[in-house]
Amino acid sequence: MDNSTKDRLLMFINHLGIPAARFEKKINVSNGYLRNIQRPSDKVLECVLSLYPELSRAWLFSGEGEMFSSPMAEPNIKTDKITQEYIDMLKTHIVALNAQIEKKDEQISSLLETLKNINKK
Repeated sequence: MDNSTKDRLLMFINHLGIPAARFEKKINVSNGYLRNIQRPSDKVLECVLSLYPELSRAWLFSGEGEMFSSPMAEPNIKTDKITQEYIDMLKTHIVALNAQIEKKDEQISSLLETLKNINKK
């Protein structure tokens, strides 16, 4: 069976065991990119290869050889999932901290306005 570059990229994502949306975010493309294209751009493929050096360039571009450059090169999927869960947790924490900062900024603005009004009197 002759697979396209897009098909091979989707096979790799499936092998990683992560959703396409998470993979798209990791390679800095828009959500749905893989679903809406005929062939990934060379820039995207180069980004994938830089993030996943264990992925065989020949296999990705032409389908020749094995998916991974060597049997020992397969990524540690469990570690990748744990790392992503940790990153997601940190992002949630950052959002909460940004909300707290925004609230503090509003309080500071309010206090500055109060001081301004006091100084006018």
